[in-house]
Amino acid sequence: NCYTNYPVILFDDFTTHTQFVDFSFKLKSSAIKLLKNKRMIDIHYLYYVMKGILFRPSTHKRHWISEYSKITIPLPPLAIQHEIVTQILAQETAIKAHKSAIATCEQEIGTLIYKIWHNTA
Repeated sequence: NCYTNYPVILFDDFTTHTQFVDFSFKLKSSAIKLLKNKRMIDIHYLYYVMKGILFRPSTHKRHWISEYSKITIPLPPLAIQHEIVTQILAQETAIKAHKSAIATCEQEIGTLIYKIWHNTA
């Protein structure tokens, strides 16, 4: 079955890895928890909060009920949550642009090195 009620956060109960998903997908693992927006919280904000939780699993067990469900998270008003998400998304966009520019420069360097070895101008 294809899951189409998004966005959601996928939480791996064993590894505690989180993923923000805003597209249709198929879920094939019982260890994945789907976190949906049920309260006055920006789901994207919750995703970033969860990325900042400092917890590293040391055993192979389910961590949602035993650990994560007990963590109190900072929850500013919804308008502030939206502003934080907007700022983070802007920085992520800038990072993608810089990575693209770096990849282009690396390709150009590779082309120049190729020309050195193959005597082409």
